Amino acid sequence: MATIDLFTLIFQDVLKISPNLLYKYTTLQDQIFNLIFLPHVVLFLFLFGFGMILVPEGRRTGQNKGLRYLVTAAAYIFIIYQGWYGTFLVPLLQTWFTIMLGFSLFLFFIAKIFPPFAAQKIGQEVGKAAGGRIGKELGKGKELEALQKELDDTQKTLNKTKQRLNSASNPWEQSRLQAEQASLEDKIRLLKREIDKY
Repeated sequence: MATIDLFTLIFQDVLKISPNLLYKYTTLQDQIFNLIFLPHVVLFLFLFGFGMILVPEGRRTGQNKGLRYLVTAAAYIFIIYQGWYGTFLVPLLQTWFTIMLGFSLFLFFIAKIFPPFAAQKIGQEVGKAAGGRIGKELGKGKELEALQKELDDTQKTLNKTKQRLNSASNPWEQSRLQAEQASLEDKIRLLKREIDKY
């Protein structure tokens, strides 16, 4: 009877853990581990950081560790008293712990496969390759811009040549302007072909 009363006191009255979450874990050991120990580890990490933010260490505040502990304890009591812990923080803290553990294991295996020096070397090579590719693309952009400018200039020259051809009365002048027009049209076709390659 005393065990059931203690169980009710801790899980339901103090921590205010919702019954749905409580009955998800069947044994007392599972409940203690999953609903108290694991979430409290993450919660204390958060509260430690919270206390460090509000009361940072330094020359002036180095002696204020007691104040930091007071802020941390007040935040803990507030979280428990408001019922945040038992309603939504427990699943959130468990999920966070699982994700961070998985991520840390991933980083551990990556560090074993690619030691830090090798990873740094790979990162440098990838960076060089990406930089070279970006540089090449930027160079292509400038080349394309130059081709487009040349095409525009050639088009303007062609338009002027056509105007002069329409107003020319001398057969020799007309013949010369027609040859110039044909040459400019060929050049425009070539420039358009070059631009289409990009």
